[in-house]
Amino acid sequence: PKLAAAWKRRAEEYNQTLRYIEQREKEGKVLVLAPPKALPVKRVDHDPDHLRAAYEIGRQVGLANLDKVRKFLGK
Repeated sequence: PKLAAAWKRRAEEYNQTLRYIEQREKEGKVLVLAPPKALPVKRVDHDPDHLRAAYEIGRQVGLANLDKVRKFLGK
């Protein structure tokens, strides 16, 4: 029963978490770095090519935002 209840709440809790992150970003308390589009991996993906592609996308986003990260961290 508890699993079923948690499953029913998951979308609501996920959306609440997104709102929380968005609010903290507006307040300048968090810096959100995200890929420009969905990553080429599934929820459970063991394909090394997919994982490598997702890693490279994340790396590129990080590198493209280094100045923003430094400014956020005050360095």
